[in-house]
Amino acid sequence: MRALVLQHVAIEGPGTLASYLETRGWTLTTVALYEGARLPEDAQEYQAVIVMGGPMGVYDEAEYPFLRDEHHFLTCMLAQGVPLLGICLGSQLLAKALGAQVYRNPQKEIGWYTVDLTPAGAADPLFAGLTSPVPVFQWHGDAFDLPAGATPLASSPLCTHQVFRYGDRVYGLLFHLELTPAVIRSWIAAFHDEFVSVQGTIDPASIVAEMPHRCVEYQQVGSRVFANLVEHVWEPLTTRRHDAV
Repeated sequence: MRALVLQHVAIEGPGTLASYLETRGWTLTTVALYEGARLPEDAQEYQAVIVMGGPMGVYDEAEYPFLRDEHHFLTCMLAQGVPLLGICLGSQLLAKALGAQVYRNPQKEIGWYTVDLTPAGAADPLFAGLTSPVPVFQWHGDAFDLPAGATPLASSPLCTHQVFRYGDRVYGLLFHLELTPAVIRSWIAAFHDEFVSVQGTIDPASIVAEMPHRCVEYQQVGSRVFANLVEHVWEPLTTRRHDAV
């Protein structure tokens, strides 16, 4: 089993999702878009494509020209029915490729939050074994409209669309479940300038201080969601593909 990872910045990799996939025998191929790596012409040889996050916006194509090629690539993958997972920026890129608008959210979400499952989300295989609200880690300033034909699976008080499913092969998650404490600390150090714009509402020291109380449940949720995604969505889809050949 093979997964293709689209990475927009070195500091935002697939984290614990990669570890989970590798323990199940998956092989990951990473395309470092930020280093000028080229996208494959076809991704049919992969059982899934994972689109990671990044500090840029989907509309920053002038500064990050690879976003144009990525948009075309994702549009083709959607048309070909390749299973896709978008995380944070990745979910916004998927929403854009599906024709939805992406824009600045009125308020940033950075740190420890929860999201509320919709009735469809509570019944979705991605969240099997979990109850609402679901603890997550957020780091985004943008949001998106629900793509036409997509199903909303989760929301938060500050952002209406936190998770969507398109068909049975495409999921967009605006939040992060793949992080470790070390990665969170590295983001706080790397993106410290961003806290200037949210001074008085979001405190990086509080995010770090809450780690001991948050991380165990957070990582349990991530493990459950990744297990559901791989075991109940991706691998059964692959079996169905092979049976149809």
